[in-house]
Amino acid sequence: MKITNTDSLAISNRIQETTQMIAQSLQRLSTGQRILSPADDPAGSAVSVNLSAQIQGLVQAQLNISHASGLIQTADSEISTQMDIVQKMREIAVQAGSDLITSTDRDNLNQQLSQVYAEFQNITNTTQFDGQNLLDGSFDPTSVQVGAQYGQSLSLNMPSLNASSQFTKMIGTGKFQTRTTIDSGSEPYTVQSADLNGDNIQDLIELDRTDGTVSVRLGTGDGNFSSRTTYTVGTTPEHLSVGDFNNDGAIDIVAADTGGSTLSVLMNNGDGTFADRVTYQAGNAPKFVAVGDMNGDGYVDIVDTDFTDNTASVFLNNGDGTFADRITSGTGAKPTGVQLADFNGDNKLDMALAINGNGTGTTIKVGYGNGDGTFSGTTSYTVGTGPAQIKSGDFNQDGFIDLAVSNVVSSNVSILLGQSDGSFGSANNYSVGGFPRTFDVGDINGVGRLDIVSADKNDDTASILLGNGDGSFQSRSTLSVGQGPTYLALADLTGDGVLDIATADSTDNTISILKGNSKTASAVPDLKVSTVDQANALIDILDNTLNGLSGERAKLSSTLDRLTINSDKNDMMSAAYQSAKDGIDNVDVALETSKVVTNQILEQAQISALSQSNLQVQMVVRLLSNL
Repeated sequence: MKITNTDSLAISNRIQETTQMIAQSLQRLSTGQRILSPADDPAGSAVSVNLSAQIQGLVQAQLNISHASGLIQTADSEISTQMDIVQKMREIAVQAGSDLITSTDRDNLNQQLSQVYAEFQNITNTTQFDGQNLLDGSFDPTSVQVGAQYGQSLSLNMPSLNASSQFTKMIGTGKFQTRTTIDSGSEPYTVQSADLNGDNIQDLIELDRTDGTVSVRLGTGDGNFSSRTTYTVGTTPEHLSVGDFNNDGAIDIVAADTGGSTLSVLMNNGDGTFADRVTYQAGNAPKFVAVGDMNGDGYVDIVDTDFTDNTASVFLNNGDGTFADRITSGTGAKPTGVQLADFNGDNKLDMALAINGNGTGTTIKVGYGNGDGTFSGTTSYTVGTGPAQIKSGDFNQDGFIDLAVSNVVSSNVSILLGQSDGSFGSANNYSVGGFPRTFDVGDINGVGRLDIVSADKNDDTASILLGNGDGSFQSRSTLSVGQGPTYLALADLTGDGVLDIATADSTDNTISILKGNSKTASAVPDLKVSTVDQANALIDILDNTLNGLSGERAKLSSTLDRLTINSDKNDMMSAAYQSAKDGIDNVDVALETSKVVTNQILEQAQISALSQSNLQVQMVVRLLSNL
C-alpha cells in the first residue's frame, strides 16, 4: 500500500484530535467535571445552571426560615413569661377572694397586682427581634419566602398583646333577644336563679302560687333547662329567697306561704335536689322574704314581712340550718318588700321595708340593725304610691348604698340616694309600665353603671331604665314578655358573662327567658381586688386571659411547625437537585479513564503510522539524491 503525503496529513490531524480528546478526558478527571464549557453539552449545561439556581434559592430559603423561627421562638418565650405573670395575678385574686384578709392586706394585694400587671405591659411594649417590636400590635403581617420558587411563601403574624385586648370580658349591649318560654306550674309568682348543684351553671327556681309548690330546673349552660322537679311549700306562696343555711356549700330555699302564714325551708341535698320542707310559723300573710346574717354569727338568717300583722319577722339561724322562733318588729300599715344591707357602715345589717297600705301607702321605713335581730332608729321616707319591692345598690357610684322602690299604683320606680350616715335623700321617680310588682338591678349594657329592669304586670312588658351613673336614669324602653309578669330576675343564664332576663308570667303559666346580646370589652378597669366580688370577678377575667394567651402560643407553634415542615422539604429537595446536578456535571471516572486509555493506544498507533509514512518519504528522498 502506497502512503501519500495526503495520508500523512490526515494521520497528523487524527493524532491532534486524539491528543485533544486525551487532554479533555484528563481535564475532566482532574476537575471531576464532565461539562467544562457549555459547548461540551449545551442542553446539560442549561439544566445544570437551572439546578444551581434552585439549590442556591433553597439555601437562602433555609436562612429565611431560620430567621423567622428565631423571631417566633422569641415571641413564644415572652408570651410564656406573660402567662406566668397572669398566673401570679390569679393567685392574688384568689387570695383576695377571702373575707378573712384585712383592709391593709387588701391594699397590699392591690399594689402587688398593679406592679405585676405593669410587668405584663412592659413585656408587650419592649419585646423585640432584630430591632422590630413583636407584641405591641405594630408588627405587620409579613410574607416569608420558604422555597426557591415564586409563591412558595408563608404569612407570619404576631399577636397584639396590649392589655385592652388580652384582659377582656363579655358585657351586655342593653339589648335582648326575643323571648323563649318554659311551661310552668299554675300561676308562677316568683322566679330566681342560683347554682343549686355546684356545676357553676345557673339553675332556675320557680314558685307556683296556685299549686303551692316550688319548681327546680337545672341549667345546661346555654339558657336551656331540664324538666322541673316540684316541692310542696304551702297553700298560696308568693315569694322565695335562697341562701346556704347550714354552711355546707349548697344553696337552700325558703318560701313565704301567704295563705298558710308559714315559711317553708327546703334543704339542698348537695346535687340540686331537696329534702321535704321544714315549716316555721310566720306572721299573717307573709309577702316577701329575705336572707342575711342578722346577728353576725356567720350563719344566714331569714327575714319576712307579715302583710296582715303589720310586722317584720326575724328568724335567727341555730347554726345547723334550723331556726329559732321569730322576733317581730312593728312596721306600720301592710309591709310588702324587704331589703337587707348595711346602710350606715357599722358592719350590721339594716332593713328597709316597703309600706304598701293596701295600695295606699307612700312610704318606706328604714330600721338600723342592733346586731341581734332587732332594729332601732327607724326612719320613714316618701316614695310613690303602693310600694311593692325594694332593692339596694350604689346608683351614683359614691360608695354609699342607695335604694330603689317599685310602686305598683303610681307605676314608677323611686330612687333614694344614700348619705354617709346611712340616711337617704328625697325620692326621684321614674315612670315604668303598669303595676310594676317587682324589678331587678344590674349592669345590662356593660358600661359599669347599675340599670333597672321592672316587670310590668298590667302591660305584659319589662321596662328598662338605663343608669347614668349619677343616680339618675334615662327614659324607659320596653321589652315584650308573657302575660301578667309578676316577677323579674336578672342572671347570667347562658354562662357568657352577660345578664339575661327571666320573668314569671302568671297569666300565661310560663317562664319567659330573654337572652342578653353581648360584646367583648376591655376588662383593664376591673384589674383590682378592693372587694371580694371584684376578686371573684377577676378570676374569671384572668382565666379568659390565660386561654387567650394559650391560643396565641398555639398559633405561633403552628406557624413554627409549618416552617419546620418547609425546612425539611427544602433539605430533601436540595439533596434531590444536587444529586441531579451531580449526575449532569460530574465525570464518570471509569468511562473517562477508559476513554483516556483507548485514546492513548489510538494515539500511539497513529504516531506509529505517521512514523512509517515519514520513513517512506525519507527513502524516496535518498533514492532521488543518488540519481
